[in-house]
Amino acid sequence: RDQNRRGVAWDQIHQQIGPRPEREGSERMSKDSAIARGSSSVDFVPGTKTDGTFLGHLTCADIPRENETPMTLESDMTPTEAFRALAQSWVRASPVRKAGTQEIIGTLDLQDACRYLVDLHKAAAKNKQTQSRKRRLSWIAEHPQIKAAADAGKGNIEELAKKRPFKTFKPSEPLAQVSQALGAGSHIVGIVDEESGSLVHIVTQGVLIRLLAPLLKKITLPVMVVMKSPVISVRAEDTASEAFEVISGRNISGLAVLDEDGGVVDNCSITDVKMLISAQDDATSEVSLLQMTHDFLKHHRSIQASKMGKAKLPVAKCGKADKLHQAVAKLVRTGYHHIWVVDEGVKTPLGVVSLTDIFKTLPSLDLEGSNAQLAAKSKSKSCAIL
Repeated sequence: RDQNRRGVAWDQIHQQIGPRPEREGSERMSKDSAIARGSSSVDFVPGTKTDGTFLGHLTCADIPRENETPMTLESDMTPTEAFRALAQSWVRASPVRKAGTQEIIGTLDLQDACRYLVDLHKAAAKNKQTQSRKRRLSWIAEHPQIKAAADAGKGNIEELAKKRPFKTFKPSEPLAQVSQALGAGSHIVGIVDEESGSLVHIVTQGVLIRLLAPLLKKITLPVMVVMKSPVISVRAEDTASEAFEVISGRNISGLAVLDEDGGVVDNCSITDVKMLISAQDDATSEVSLLQMTHDFLKHHRSIQASKMGKAKLPVAKCGKADKLHQAVAKLVRTGYHHIWVVDEGVKTPLGVVSLTDIFKTLPSLDLEGSNAQLAAKSKSKSCAIL
C-alpha cells in the first residue's frame, strides 16, 4: 500500500477504547494441539477514495491482522473434540478445513452445541433422568442426530460445518461487504490472499467494531435507529437450561436477564455456553444447566475475570436518547455484543441493539454518517414510546 497514506496506529485506538476483549477467532486448532495466541503490531490505514457512503473509503486491506495464523478446525474432528477446542480457545466460532487440506468447507459455531445440550437436557428431564457432571460435553455424542451421523460413518463435524458457510473476502474488496455479511448473521468472516485465495486472517464482529469505533464518533443518529423491541428475556431465577432453550428456540445470540422488578441485571448469550463446555474437564466445577441463570452467569463472570485478569460488567446499558456512537463505545469497552436500551425511571428495557444490527446499518449511511429514512424512523419510534 501507498506508504504516504496517513494512518492511525492501532496503539492509539487501543488507548481510546481500552484493552481488547476476548476474541472469537485466532490460531489454527487441530485435534491434538493449539498454537499459543499472539497478536501483531498493526496500523489502521484507511484509503482515500470513496463511493459517497460512510464506509466507502475502506477496503478489506484496511482491517488489521491480529494473529499470525488463523484458527481452523479439521473436518475429521468429532463434535466433542471440536466444541472442546472452541471452548478451550475461548472463541465462539471457527472455520473448518477439509481434513488434510487447506480447503475451507464451512463454520462450526457454539450455537450448535447450545442446541444439542438443550435438546438432551429436555429429554433427560422428560424421562426424569439425572445429569452426571462428568458427562456434560461427552453427552453431546448421545444426541440422536450425532448418533445417526456416527452410525452412517459420518461421526465428525464435516456435515455440521457445511450447514454454516464461511464467507471470505479479498483485500481489494469493499469493507462494506464485510459489514453486510456480519449484519446478515455471520459472526466471523475470512480475508483471503488476493491471488492464491488461501486464508490469511479471520475478522469477527468484535474485531471490526473495535476498529471502526473511533470513526463512528461522527455518526449523529440516535440509538433508537437500530433498536429492536420487544426485548426477549428470562427471569434471574429461571434455570440456565430455560435461558439457553429460549436462545436456541428463537435462534438468537443473546437475551436479557431480568430481576423481579423487570430491570436488566445480566446478559446471557451463546458465548456463555463456553463455560458449560469448559467445566466438563473440571471435576470440581459446580456449573450446571440446573442452576438459576443469575448464579450460572455469576460463576461465568468469575471464571472470565481469572482468565482475563479483570472483572467484566454483567450487562451493558444505554439511554434511549444516546447516540449510536455512544452505544458502540460501551460495547467496545465491555466486550459485549448486545446493549440494552433503557429509559430514565423505567426499569424494563425498551429494546436492544446488537453488533449484528449495527453492521447491518453501517453500509446504508451516507458520507456524513446519516440516513434520512432511518432518522425519520427513529422519530416515529420516539413518538410511539412517549
